[in-house]
Amino acid sequence: MRTPESGTAAVYARAEEARCGGLGVRQVPSFELYKCAREEELGCYRALCRVYAMHTGGALSRQQRRVLEDLQEDLHIPPARAAAEWQAATADAVVKGIANSGILRRREDFFDGVKDIPFDSPSNSNNNNNNNNNNNNSAQSAMFGYAQDDRATLYLPHTKVARTEQEVGTAGGGNIAGRRGAPQKISNAVLLKTVEKIGHEISVIGNKLLYAVSEADQETYRDALMTKREKLQALLKDVEGNTGDASGNSSVIYSEHVS
Repeated sequence: MRTPESGTAAVYARAEEARCGGLGVRQVPSFELYKCAREEELGCYRALCRVYAMHTGGALSRQQRRVLEDLQEDLHIPPARAAAEWQAATADAVVKGIANSGILRRREDFFDGVKDIPFDSPSNSNNNNNNNNNNNNSAQSAMFGYAQDDRATLYLPHTKVARTEQEVGTAGGGNIAGRRGAPQKISNAVLLKTVEKIGHEISVIGNKLLYAVSEADQETYRDALMTKREKLQALLKDVEGNTGDASGNSSVIYSEHVS
């Protein structure tokens, strides 16, 4: 006979009873435990379908299709159910809206939303003690290190690299100065992202200057552009000092951006 409370909620409820040391703890039926596992598996496949639909609008690449097929096979999801999950994902209004807006291709324009989403396990969501939940969330935040917006590297991980003797740290040097001595690949990625950020800011300020009416606004925007130019020149000096042999082509490229 099925219990009134079944599924994942029932499993977590009984686990909570066992944790609290209740004397009359009931065993979890194997069917309920299996159903809980299946809900987790189907939820994982459904979430991946929705994410892929957000990114592609329904036109999967060969690699993405293979990932879905492999996950379907690993999780023993019937083909009919897998097709239904994908169809439901592509027909979802929110998923279609995200895909059509192209918002995921403009990540640099937004704050990183990872910190805004608390890491809360299903077991904590079934716990009615708010104080315990707040403590758990604080501990989980410290454990997982939520992404912080640094206005430069939205989806580039910050790799901690040991300082070297040749490294010269300067206060206010930004991401480039803080990562001297890093492997060349990471340094180039951070450099490119920093230049892209400054270029985006210059484009925005230039548009404002173009449509500015008052002389005060025009002067403010000119000063802001000069500040960005100085930042690019300082960045170029940092790069030349870091490599010890900057090519002439690099100087020309930077000069074109700041002139």
